[in-house]
Amino acid sequence: MKEKTKFLKSKGFKARVSITMVLWAAWFCFLILYLFVWAGGWGHSVLEGLAVIVVSIIVAGVMTAIMWASWGMNFAAEHPGLCEGEIKGEFKKHIDDYIDKRIEAKLKEKGTD
Repeated sequence: MKEKTKFLKSKGFKARVSITMVLWAAWFCFLILYLFVWAGGWGHSVLEGLAVIVVSIIVAGVMTAIMWASWGMNFAAEHPGLCEGEIKGEFKKHIDDYIDKRIEAKLKEKGTD
């Protein structure tokens, strides 16, 4: 379990989580202000309003992605074992076992009908 939670103690993780939460909370505040205060005062049409909202989502998403991509690359370099399949292989095995059991159950169910 320690291997799986190593990322929680990695450099910059907590800061990025906090910044991500603040960024999306700020986006939500912008959305509320825009919809209830600014959109009406500026005389925007519905399509212009939708465009502003979509562009704001894209900007916030890109900012979040850039921030987390740099962390992901640094984390992958610091912990190569986690990124090369040691944990993924374990997880994949559990998923494969689950799927096999489901398939067997369905086949037995159809065979008894």
